[in-house]
Amino acid sequence: MEQKRHIVELYEQTINWVKELKEVSDEQWRMPVAPGKWTIAEVIGHLIFWDLFVLEKRLPFFFEKCILPASPNVDVTNRLASEESKIKTKEELIISFVATRTKLVSAIKKIPDENWNSQLSLKSKEITLMDYFAGLLDHDCRHFDEIRAALRKHGK
Repeated sequence: MEQKRHIVELYEQTINWVKELKEVSDEQWRMPVAPGKWTIAEVIGHLIFWDLFVLEKRLPFFFEKCILPASPNVDVTNRLASEESKIKTKEELIISFVATRTKLVSAIKKIPDENWNSQLSLKSKEITLMDYFAGLLDHDCRHFDEIRAALRKHGK
């Protein structure tokens, strides 16, 4: 299925792109992407937390005809991700992102094509799995654009 292949390719591109962040200096890694925003480290840590949520609390339940586990409090989850990212090294965060995102890609590949356009009930709205993953990728891309802009601004 073309849509699924496209989503998988985009996720694989994010893995390669984050691997390239090994080249940024530790100073750049710990700089806010914009005034009052997270550091690059915190952005990557935030993405790890949400990938784990999708892997553990969404994908196993999407097609089970049961109530999905509640979403965590976004502010609390983001704060925890931020705090954890501050104490981990760049290498640890990149390795963790790559490992978690690779597991997510593998899980996506295992979803039968016939489920790809199935309707899912999230909160009070119905969306397809394609829409769900497209929304997650849009979220990631906004963060990656912030990182790119910050690195351009600081000469990388």
